[in-house]
Amino acid sequence: MGPGSVVTIDVERLHAITHPRIMFLLGNSLAPTVVETVRRLAASARGPVMVTLDSDRRKSHVRAELAAYAPMVTPGSFIIVQDGVIDMQPRFAGARPGPLAAIEDFMRTATDFEFDEERARKFLISHHPKGWLKRKRTTSDTMKESARKPGLRKE
Repeated sequence: MGPGSVVTIDVERLHAITHPRIMFLLGNSLAPTVVETVRRLAASARGPVMVTLDSDRRKSHVRAELAAYAPMVTPGSFIIVQDGVIDMQPRFAGARPGPLAAIEDFMRTATDFEFDEERARKFLISHHPKGWLKRKRTTSDTMKESARKPGLRKE
Protein backbone atom coordinates (compact mmCIF):
# COMPACT_ATOMS: atom_id res chain seq x y z
CA MET A 1 0.00 0.00 0.00
CA GLY A 2 1.36 3.37 -1.00
CA PRO A 3 1.16 6.70 0.76
CA GLY A 4 -2.11 8.45 1.37
CA SER A 5 -4.72 8.96 3.99
CA VAL A 6 -8.43 8.61 4.61
CA VAL A 7 -10.76 11.10 6.26
CA THR A 8 -14.05 9.63 7.39
CA ILE A 9 -17.03 11.54 8.77
CA ASP A 10 -19.87 10.20 10.88
CA VAL A 11 -22.35 11.58 13.39
CA GLU A 12 -21.19 9.11 16.05
CA ARG A 13 -18.26 6.80 16.63
CA LEU A 14 -19.42 3.19 16.73
CA HIS A 15 -16.00 1.54 17.05
CA ALA A 16 -12.58 1.91 18.62
CA ILE A 17 -10.57 1.43 15.41
CA THR A 18 -7.50 3.63 15.04
CA HIS A 19 -4.92 3.91 12.30
CA PRO A 20 -2.19 6.50 11.76
CA ARG A 21 -3.45 7.29 8.25
CA ILE A 22 -7.16 7.50 9.06
CA MET A 23 -8.69 10.64 10.54
CA PHE A 24 -12.14 10.24 12.09
CA LEU A 25 -14.26 13.39 12.13
CA LEU A 26 -17.42 13.43 14.22
CA GLY A 27 -20.34 15.54 13.10
CA ASN A 28 -22.69 16.22 10.25
CA SER A 29 -20.92 16.10 6.87
CA LEU A 30 -22.42 19.51 6.05
CA ALA A 31 -21.43 21.25 9.28
CA PRO A 32 -19.25 24.25 8.33
CA THR A 33 -16.40 23.15 10.61
CA VAL A 34 -16.38 19.65 9.12
CA VAL A 35 -16.46 20.91 5.51
CA GLU A 36 -13.68 23.41 6.23
CA THR A 37 -11.50 20.76 7.90
CA VAL A 38 -11.88 18.46 4.91
CA ARG A 39 -11.27 21.35 2.49
CA ARG A 40 -8.02 22.21 4.28
CA LEU A 41 -6.88 18.57 4.27
CA ALA A 42 -7.77 18.13 0.58
CA ALA A 43 -5.87 21.29 -0.34
CA SER A 44 -2.73 19.96 1.34
CA ALA A 45 -2.99 16.44 -0.16
CA ARG A 46 0.02 15.35 -2.21
CA GLY A 47 -1.97 13.04 -4.46
CA PRO A 48 -5.41 12.41 -5.85
CA VAL A 49 -8.45 13.38 -3.79
CA MET A 50 -11.50 11.14 -4.09
CA VAL A 51 -14.77 11.57 -2.20
CA THR A 52 -17.42 8.98 -1.34
CA LEU A 53 -20.83 10.20 -0.17
CA ASP A 54 -22.74 7.67 1.91
CA SER A 55 -24.62 9.38 4.71
CA ASP A 56 -28.07 10.95 4.78
CA ARG A 57 -29.73 9.76 1.59
CA ARG A 58 -32.29 12.55 1.10
CA LYS A 59 -31.95 14.44 -2.18
CA SER A 60 -31.49 17.80 -0.46
CA HIS A 61 -28.67 16.50 1.75
CA VAL A 62 -26.83 14.66 -1.05
CA ARG A 63 -27.16 17.67 -3.35
CA ALA A 64 -25.67 19.92 -0.66
CA GLU A 65 -22.82 17.41 -0.11
CA LEU A 66 -22.11 17.42 -3.84
CA ALA A 67 -21.90 21.21 -3.81
CA ALA A 68 -19.58 21.18 -0.78
CA TYR A 69 -17.27 18.29 -1.65
CA ALA A 70 -17.10 18.10 -5.47
CA PRO A 71 -14.70 21.08 -5.72
CA MET A 72 -12.21 19.14 -3.57
CA VAL A 73 -11.96 16.23 -6.05
CA THR A 74 -8.80 16.36 -8.15
CA PRO A 75 -9.03 16.15 -11.96
CA GLY A 76 -9.13 12.53 -13.12
CA SER A 77 -10.48 11.34 -9.77
CA PHE A 78 -14.01 10.63 -8.59
CA ILE A 79 -16.82 11.58 -6.33
CA ILE A 80 -18.86 8.45 -5.69
CA VAL A 81 -22.45 8.81 -4.56
CA GLN A 82 -23.77 5.70 -2.84
CA ASP A 83 -27.31 4.28 -2.75
CA GLY A 84 -28.92 5.87 -5.81
CA VAL A 85 -30.78 2.58 -6.07
CA ILE A 86 -33.22 4.06 -3.55
CA ASP A 87 -34.69 6.05 -6.43
CA MET A 88 -35.17 2.94 -8.58
CA GLN A 89 -36.38 0.09 -6.38
CA PRO A 90 -40.08 -0.09 -5.47
CA ARG A 91 -39.31 -1.17 -1.90
CA PHE A 92 -37.56 2.16 -1.23
CA ALA A 93 -40.35 4.38 -2.61
CA GLY A 94 -40.89 6.01 0.78
CA ALA A 95 -37.30 7.29 0.84
CA ARG A 96 -37.57 9.30 -2.38
CA PRO A 97 -36.34 11.55 -3.77
CA GLY A 98 -32.89 10.30 -2.92
CA PRO A 99 -29.29 10.25 -4.16
CA LEU A 100 -30.00 9.55 -7.83
CA ALA A 101 -32.24 12.62 -8.07
CA ALA A 102 -29.46 14.67 -6.42
CA ILE A 103 -26.87 13.32 -8.88
CA GLU A 104 -29.04 14.17 -11.87
CA ASP A 105 -29.69 17.66 -10.52
CA PHE A 106 -25.97 18.23 -9.87
CA MET A 107 -24.95 17.00 -13.31
CA ARG A 108 -27.30 19.44 -15.06
CA THR A 109 -24.94 22.26 -14.07
CA ALA A 110 -21.60 20.56 -13.29
CA THR A 111 -19.48 21.22 -16.36
CA ASP A 112 -16.31 19.77 -14.83
CA PHE A 113 -17.73 16.31 -14.04
CA GLU A 114 -18.96 13.46 -16.22
CA PHE A 115 -20.65 10.13 -15.59
CA ASP A 116 -18.09 7.34 -15.78
CA GLU A 117 -19.93 5.09 -18.22
CA GLU A 118 -17.10 2.52 -18.21
CA ARG A 119 -17.57 1.81 -14.52
CA ALA A 120 -21.35 1.77 -14.96
CA ARG A 121 -21.01 -0.98 -17.59
CA LYS A 122 -18.48 -2.90 -15.48
CA PHE A 123 -20.75 -3.10 -12.44
CA LEU A 124 -23.93 -4.55 -13.94
CA ILE A 125 -25.69 -4.54 -10.58
CA SER A 126 -25.05 -1.51 -8.44
CA HIS A 127 -26.38 0.29 -5.41
CA HIS A 128 -25.11 3.54 -6.91
CA PRO A 129 -26.38 3.95 -10.49
CA LYS A 130 -24.84 7.02 -12.14
CA GLY A 131 -22.89 7.37 -8.91
CA TRP A 132 -19.37 7.38 -10.38
CA LEU A 133 -18.74 11.03 -11.24
CA LYS A 134 -15.32 11.68 -12.73
CA ARG A 135 -13.75 15.11 -12.62
CA LYS A 136 -12.63 16.05 -16.09
CA ARG A 137 -9.01 16.85 -16.82
CA THR A 138 -8.31 20.14 -18.53
CA THR A 139 -5.45 20.94 -20.89
CA SER A 140 -3.74 22.91 -18.11
CA ASP A 141 -4.05 19.90 -15.72
CA THR A 142 -2.32 17.66 -18.29
CA MET A 143 0.45 20.22 -18.86
CA LYS A 144 1.06 20.56 -15.12
CA GLU A 145 1.28 16.77 -14.70
CA SER A 146 3.69 16.44 -17.64
CA ALA A 147 5.95 19.15 -16.25
CA ARG A 148 6.27 17.22 -12.98
CA LYS A 149 7.28 13.93 -14.64
CA PRO A 150 11.02 13.43 -15.10
CA GLY A 151 12.23 13.12 -18.69
CA LEU A 152 9.28 14.95 -20.21
CA ARG A 153 10.56 18.50 -19.91
CA LYS A 154 11.86 20.28 -22.99
CA GLU A 155 14.99 22.25 -22.24
